[in-house]
Amino acid sequence: MGESLQTASEGTAAKLPNLDSLKQMIQHQRTSVLAAPAQPTTLAEVALPAVYQQTAKGEQFLLYDSGADDAHRFLIFATQHNLGMLQRSKIWLADGTFKTAPPSSPGVCGAWTPWRR
Repeated sequence: MGESLQTASEGTAAKLPNLDSLKQMIQHQRTSVLAAPAQPTTLAEVALPAVYQQTAKGEQFLLYDSGADDAHRFLIFATQHNLGMLQRSKIWLADGTFKTAPPSSPGVCGAWTPWRR
């Protein structure tokens, strides 16, 4: 960007904001485009766009949602491959967090299995 400004004609450069202002405008645009959705205050407000329902490889990741109208709503995130690993394992590990869970959720729990290829 700095190089482009240096090679711009005087008339063009005079009409452009200074370099710091341009950088700030670009950063603001990046932040607004890449921003995560606002944090919901209740489970009923949780709305997951499609981008959060799939892995980077396009695999389904949100496997179950009991629904916004469920007073005890719960979501299950995993891939079919993850479920297969759990199914074939004799050992499961589980953990949960409740004090640091988002305000809209009573807790976050997870299950893992030691897996060797």
